[in-house]
Amino acid sequence: MKAKHASFMKAVDAAVASLPAEFREKMKEVAIVIRDRPSKKELKEAEVPPDEGLYGLFVGASYGDKSVFDGPALPDRIILYREPLVEDFPDSAELRREIAVTIMHEAGHFFGLSEDDLVDLGYE
Repeated sequence: MKAKHASFMKAVDAAVASLPAEFREKMKEVAIVIRDRPSKKELKEAEVPPDEGLYGLFVGASYGDKSVFDGPALPDRIILYREPLVEDFPDSAELRREIAVTIMHEAGHFFGLSEDDLVDLGYE
């Protein structure tokens, strides 16, 4: 089981490393968090229909919405849900691709893109 977690983490690291340098620089304070599954509360807040899953979630303020006048806050983070990704993408190449797509999708939210914007860009 640990080998599977290690290969998942390796795929996450590769996906983050593949982001353009200017994006990585702006995202250096965004934590990438791996959790097994989303909570019921997260599913509800993300308005995920009961027959669908959730691979990732951005939690925080969009890059353009930050102000020096904002008080201390929890760090922005991208949460990846390992089990739904592994279950839905058993092929390792497909899993690596979906991890990259999910990170790009959630990074898009950090940069202020809407769900519709991300669908138009192919990051569903």
